[in-house]
Amino acid sequence: MQATTDTGMDDASRPPGGDPKTTSSVSTDGTGTANGGPLNRSPTRKEQLQKSLGFYVAIETAWHLALFAACYRYRPMMRLSKTAAGKRVLQQLQGWTKRRRTENRGSSTGGTGSRVWQSMQRTVQAIPVVRDPQRAVVAFSEWFFFNKTIGIPLWPTKLFLAAWLSQKFEQYTCTSNDTT
Repeated sequence: MQATTDTGMDDASRPPGGDPKTTSSVSTDGTGTANGGPLNRSPTRKEQLQKSLGFYVAIETAWHLALFAACYRYRPMMRLSKTAAGKRVLQQLQGWTKRRRTENRGSSTGGTGSRVWQSMQRTVQAIPVVRDPQRAVVAFSEWFFFNKTIGIPLWPTKLFLAAWLSQKFEQYTCTSNDTT
């Protein structure tokens, strides 16, 4: 039987060269604490991703709200349609949709667009805050278009920005904690 001290540690588990009351020991339960406090270690990849997730959600929220507000306020498709290049693009799109419509005639998807449009109008009219439901529906359509054409290629950039902001925030909090 081994001798134990008043801390409950036996001689075999005592840290070398010191009294167990004053010597710092690291727990073996995987929590990474020393005497109840966190160790100075770099965060794991999982911890970095968890911290970046909050920044990513904030960036995505700001992106979607700002894009919808810009579409509602500035009506970019309407402005685009007033330029010569915009008129050409719209005529090409109209020709493409006419060809697609004639190809799909008789299929089960015929009339789906008008049903979706009517459903969106009913939904927007049910929201009491919206003053002009037609404008909100058009803004939603523009938001959807821009989100699919611009938002998808920007997605890696938003992920990078979230990770970068998370890292900078971590550095800022470490330096501000060191100075206090």
